[in-house]
Amino acid sequence: MELNQRCIEILQSLRVNGDYIKTTDLAKTYGLTERAIRYSIDKIEEFLVKNGFGYLEREHNKGIRLRQREGLDQFIDSFISSHTPYKYYFSSEERFDYLVIKLLLADSPLSSEQLRQRLYISKNTVLKSLSTVEERLRQRNLVLEKKHKVGFWVTGKEISLIISRKRRCHQK
Repeated sequence: MELNQRCIEILQSLRVNGDYIKTTDLAKTYGLTERAIRYSIDKIEEFLVKNGFGYLEREHNKGIRLRQREGLDQFIDSFISSHTPYKYYFSSEERFDYLVIKLLLADSPLSSEQLRQRLYISKNTVLKSLSTVEERLRQRNLVLEKKHKVGFWVTGKEISLIISRKRRCHQK
């Protein structure tokens, strides 16, 4: 798992501060909701654990802070210097187009996690966007199939799929 630019900035804030920071303060600093901050913190924590540095410290009414561990500063410096996160946030129209194209061209089911990571959006936003896609596909006699722990894929008469693929290609 890689960190996006926002997560790297928050990790740096935790590192530089050295003391507890409240999520409300981080939300104000970055102009985000507290939920978006918690989501980013979860990603940072998952990244740290995966790389052997353990969990963030959490203290009720104080906030969170980065535990100082041997080699952590060098690891973070190395990661930041070698990693340039690509971060592009799709507009809702671009997100819709991306989802339709990916679903129509997919050879196997796509998981919500794959879509979430590529689009830099929450799982709920993926599901909400897919409901819009589902309605548009239905208008073209196609069905967005869903299966828990498998993913999403499009079914329908082959001619409907071919026509939809051609329309998508010619619209671009």
